[in-house]
Amino acid sequence: MLQAPDARQVSFGAVLVAGGSGSRFAAELNLANEALPKAEPKQFLPLNGYRLYIWSLSRLYRNGQFSNIVVTVPAYFVDEISLELAVIFPNQDSSKISVIAGGSSRQESVYKGLSKLSELGKPDFVLVHDAARPFVSAKTIRDAIDTVTTRGACTVATPVSDTLKKVEQDKICQTINREHLFAVQTPQAAPFDLLWQCHQEAAKLSIGVTDDAAILEYFGHEVVVFAGSNSNIKVTVVDDMRACELLTPLYLPDTPL
Repeated sequence: MLQAPDARQVSFGAVLVAGGSGSRFAAELNLANEALPKAEPKQFLPLNGYRLYIWSLSRLYRNGQFSNIVVTVPAYFVDEISLELAVIFPNQDSSKISVIAGGSSRQESVYKGLSKLSELGKPDFVLVHDAARPFVSAKTIRDAIDTVTTRGACTVATPVSDTLKKVEQDKICQTINREHLFAVQTPQAAPFDLLWQCHQEAAKLSIGVTDDAAILEYFGHEVVVFAGSNSNIKVTVVDDMRACELLTPLYLPDTPL
């Protein structure tokens, strides 16, 4: 187990991944004959008066321990989002927030975010969060910081509560024991040099993964799980967005700052 460092002696950076196209979400809207202006990605749709990504960004910003926060967005949104943040953070130290073009996949977007953090001055630890999870709590972010600094690479997760079945050709062929199964969420955190090295190696070897815990696992590094919340919803399909709209009074303040 790592010895807990003095928070004043270490630095933290964050990557907020908002670079996806939201193709599955948009396809559902089209099937339902619901209008989606300019096929805008889900992370830029309005929620409680602000774009969805703003809520998770504000949680990271308000934590106060991140010296730099890199937001990865589709290339054609960089200027628009940069201007938007200048308005939302008018009298704050918004210089700690950088907006860059993401990649064609989540993994490539994280890679580019880590590269930007390296240019800005490598932090000791980095936290990666998906912008499509607007209800991430201040406690979860604090727990990620506490866990990564004391126990190493980590991810938030919740125990699987549903009964799981393996299905082949529309027929159940096996019931899966859920005793040791967890649903992994973000944020995920790691020592910066470790995660950056793994991402660079994965890029060289053309290895594709779905999250940062998996990229660490691939190269043989342990990832610790800490307890999360079922309210940390990820907006993937239209019903997820509708659920967020209904739950907003419970989990979001009136304004981001």
